[in-house]
Amino acid sequence: MYKALVRAELLPQIMGRLVVQAVLNVWVETRTNAGTGTLRAYRLLRAWNEDTVTWNVPWAGPGATDNTDVLAIADGSAALNVVGQWLSVEVTGAVQAWASGAANHGLLLVYESSASTVYELASRSRTGKEPIPEIRYC
Repeated sequence: MYKALVRAELLPQIMGRLVVQAVLNVWVETRTNAGTGTLRAYRLLRAWNEDTVTWNVPWAGPGATDNTDVLAIADGSAALNVVGQWLSVEVTGAVQAWASGAANHGLLLVYESSASTVYELASRSRTGKEPIPEIRYC
């Protein structure tokens, strides 16, 4: 199991509105072999700082495993079986919760597979390939 953190602020005009659809687009850079799995997005419940976050800090459970760190049910998922392409993960539930006033601590992305494949997703430092949220609202 491999994990990544991602967070984006919502635009003020989305707050209090109905979110019709929200997806997080992530660029899949590389993989170690042809194994496949599932990328799940879980809503984080605990604040974290990009400069100080580790496997243990600020989490109650290592890797954000405690029920005070992250919701137990994924907000969305996508089959992860591509490389050198964008992958879209449904995150409407999380974005609607944030638009309705829940604290936005971002998402925990978890790759689950029975294969021993490691995928590398582009981070915000990869210009033009950084994670991109797409939100439709009314």
